[in-house]
Amino acid sequence: MNHNEFKQMIQLSLYGELAEEKQKNLFLHLASCEECRAEIEQQKNLISIVADHKNLEVNEELLKEARMQLKGGLRMENAHRSWFNKFSINIFQFFSTPPRLAFGAVSILVIGILIGSTFFKNEKLTVV
Repeated sequence: MNHNEFKQMIQLSLYGELAEEKQKNLFLHLASCEECRAEIEQQKNLISIVADHKNLEVNEELLKEARMQLKGGLRMENAHRSWFNKFSINIFQFFSTPPRLAFGAVSILVIGILIGSTFFKNEKLTVV
């Protein structure tokens, strides 16, 4: 195995998802590789930091401010659009799923009628 494969195996090992044979290979590699030992320590530290901060409470004031900034940014973006851009967005929204399906069905029907009338226009039924 190459070195990068061992680094990928570290993640699986920390979460208990590594097969027993590969786990043994990883431990043998860790005994001889300083870089991978440092990597596994960094990963363990990261997991412990995330676990310690799992139940943080959200600062409502900060969340409210972020929402206001987002709304303001969206308003500014919408105000700077050209009339062509607004028109193209409206056209795209018109051809969203339900109208698009109806338009496609009508188009196929019209094409079928045109093809049928073209190929079967001159044929007459004869009874023998």
